Amino acid sequence: MTPVFIRIAAAMLLLATLGACSSGPPPIDLATLSIDSQPDANSGNALAVDVVLVLDAGLEAELLKLSARDWFTKRSQIGRDNPGSLVLQSWELVPGQSVPKRSVETPKRPIAAIIYANYATPGDHRLRLARTDNVVRVLLQASDVMVQTAPAPE
Repeated sequence: MTPVFIRIAAAMLLLATLGACSSGPPPIDLATLSIDSQPDANSGNALAVDVVLVLDAGLEAELLKLSARDWFTKRSQIGRDNPGSLVLQSWELVPGQSVPKRSVETPKRPIAAIIYANYATPGDHRLRLARTDNVVRVLLQASDVMVQTAPAPE
């Protein structure tokens, strides 16, 4: 091989590497979601739950600063200010109610998934799913929300 060819190949490899680094965070692999509300959830009161699939890296940081109470107060305006940047799935469950396992579909793969549960008690009541969480079960407990997850199969 000639030195010129080696230099060109090295430059192309460098550009490809830089392009991969600047493409932003990898998408998450969320495929299915279910929700189970325990009989004593939210002191026996109905509970609003939003699953926010974030499609824009800039919006992710802003949403992670919000408690559930702030999210539910501001979500309409956030949606109007960021059209096409998030996919919202909302439910209101009474204690003991469940949402069966369902597929999660978006126009493009989200870079983040955040769950907000609007409990009456103080607290953030916000969860960010890991990028490798594939099968998610949201558990609405007496005073906070938690998830059980399974990674994507290898």
